[in-house]
This record gives sequence, structure tokens and C-alpha cells, in this order.
Amino acid sequence: MTITALVKNFFEMWKLFLSLLVGVNLVCIFLLLSIKEEFKSESYLVESKLSQNSSGAGLGGLGILANSQDSYDAALAIEYMKSREFLYSFIEKFSLHEHYFPRKQLDDILLEETFLLLKNKVSLSSVSDFSKVYKISLRSYSPAFSSEMTENLIVELNSQLAKKEYLKSNETADFLLQELEKTNDSALSNSLFQLLNEEVRRKTLAQTNEKEFIFRVAAKPYPELKRAYPPSRMIVLILINIIFTILFLFSIVFWKTTNEIFKKAAQ
Repeated sequence: MTITALVKNFFEMWKLFLSLLVGVNLVCIFLLLSIKEEFKSESYLVESKLSQNSSGAGLGGLGILANSQDSYDAALAIEYMKSREFLYSFIEKFSLHEHYFPRKQLDDILLEETFLLLKNKVSLSSVSDFSKVYKISLRSYSPAFSSEMTENLIVELNSQLAKKEYLKSNETADFLLQELEKTNDSALSNSLFQLLNEEVRRKTLAQTNEKEFIFRVAAKPYPELKRAYPPSRMIVLILINIIFTILFLFSIVFWKTTNEIFKKAAQ
């Protein structure tokens, strides 16, 4: 089919085209307006490593016990933030279900639904492979809520990992004290004392630096007034109209070509 013939057929069917176009636009406008707007708040963090730098070096086999405690770092924090253990407690503490699922009572099913939703709305990642700077963000249906919850997210992440470190160090310290009571070897006692001092240091850091245990805030989260989702509705609508027009033209070509083939076959 030539361009001239295509244009001619298009104008012959302009009433059908306009009717379908209006219908498609009305449906699309309704769907686009029904999508909740989301706003993202971001913050930049610096890895503090307050609970790191073990003094286990030079302690031989006992050094393995000390170094095994160096587990709470940024890499683990990133994984822990997306875990059910952390997000369940975060949802319950700040009643996030009331924001994402208003007018619903929290139960196990809703808790899991909120977890699955929130897991895709929080993010923590390194700014680059060679830096100790990280970006954390949270998306919600309100700029102020996103900013507030991002701050709470940072505090809770640091606090929960600090508590885990404290409990682990406390358990290890108790074990070392028991071993000290059993041994009469001066060299072994000296090594055990070094390990015990290290665990006391860890416990102290975990208690006194709870809110900055893994991350320090380099840039506080702020309410972003420009929505993060959905993108410009007007642009989406324009693209839908362009795609619809192309498909309509293609259908004209297909319909006319098919008709001609059947006419020739009938003859």
C-alpha cells in the first residue's frame, strides 16, 4: 500500500479513529490518576566502622575468635536492612502499615504484605565501588513521611546492629572469663586478657555509639516535593497516543492488504 492510499484510508476512517482515541484517552487518564504518587527521600551516609578493627592479630589460634566478631559492617547492613527480621520490627515500631494500607488492622498477612511492599521502596547502596559513602532512600505517599522514615531507618539500622554486637560481645566475654578461671598458663592468660579487653571495647562502642554504629549521616534526608513515581502523566499520555496512532495505521494496512488477498483468492 502506498503512502497516498494509506492517508486516504485514514481520513475515510477518521470518525472511528477519533472515537477509539477518545476512549483510550479516557481509560488511560482514569488509570494514571488512580496511581498513587510516591515521593522519595534520600540521605548520604559514611561508614563509621566503630565496631571494627579487632586487636586479634598476633594471638595465634585465639585470634580467630576475635576476628570472627568483625561481622557488622556496611555490606552486612545492606543485606540486613532488607531482611524480614529488620523490616518486620521497623513496620511494627512505626506503624508503617497505616501509611501504605490505611484503614486495615495489622495481622500476620498484612505484616507480610507491608514487608513485600516496603522491601521495594527502601534502598541502601554504595555510591561507588571505591568509596565508603552510601546512599539510603525510602519512597512513600508523602514527602514529609518519606523524610521522617528515612531518618528513622538510619537510626534503627545502626541501633539494631549495635545491640546485636553488644549481645555477641557479652556472650564472648562470658566465655573468656570462664576460660581464664580454668587456665594456669601465663601466656594463655595474657592472650585471653587481650581478647577480653577487645570484647569490653566492643561492648562499650556498641553502647555509647549506638546511633552511629555502622553509618554516620553525611547529608540529612529532606522532603522531596517532586514525585518519584509515576513519571510525568502528560508524557505518558502523549506516548500512548503516538503508539495508538501507529497501531491504528498498521491495522489499516493489515486490513486492506488482507481484504485484497481474499478478493484475489475469491476471483
